[in-house]
Amino acid sequence: MMHDTATSKTRKQRDRAFPWPCANCLKVEVYLPTAAYPVIRVGMHAEIRPQEPIGGAYVAEVASKDAQIDAASGQVKVRYTDDGKEKVVTGRFDLPPDVVNGLVLTLLKNIRSDVPQTKVSMVAATPKPRLVRLAITPQGEDLFSIGGASRKATHYVVKVEIGGAAGLVAPLLGKQPPDTHVWILGGEAPAFVKSEGPLYFGGPIWRIELVSPVWPRALAVDSKD
Repeated sequence: MMHDTATSKTRKQRDRAFPWPCANCLKVEVYLPTAAYPVIRVGMHAEIRPQEPIGGAYVAEVASKDAQIDAASGQVKVRYTDDGKEKVVTGRFDLPPDVVNGLVLTLLKNIRSDVPQTKVSMVAATPKPRLVRLAITPQGEDLFSIGGASRKATHYVVKVEIGGAAGLVAPLLGKQPPDTHVWILGGEAPAFVKSEGPLYFGGPIWRIELVSPVWPRALAVDSKD
């Protein structure tokens, strides 16, 4: 449910749900088709309904719009905010057929864990759009439990390969993005279990995990690795 303007009642609900500054605010990322990009504007409001056990309905505000990628033409548009001013950067790429923007988790649930390494492409907003490679490497299986029953999840490490001269100097300048760690429960219906890594270029390390699984403390990944 999306609307452009908020009534005074809606604003009061939003302010109660998301006081600022807020240490426990929920950041929601939404992937939409290209046709929806011109319709969505910063400042619009949406009703968010998390699944149980969180539940409820919350009013959220569109804070930013990320990259728009037209795979057919190779046109990429990135909209970002700098010092309170909205800016737009565009570029054109000869996009390979393995671009996985918005599909990384889907890919991880469908690749074979016995393949030593899988490489795919991604358009990264830095904010200037840049085509990078993702190297996905399985690190074995880790144990966790649900309701007292033991399960195994495949641990994947996703490394960003910038490439070229920029890739050579990135680690020296502190510009190399940290690795992302993702745990996938295998089987006939693979499922996401946990991830640790940045959600955007230059962002902090976020740990996202389901409520039910219980992990041994030793499995926590050091964010400095």
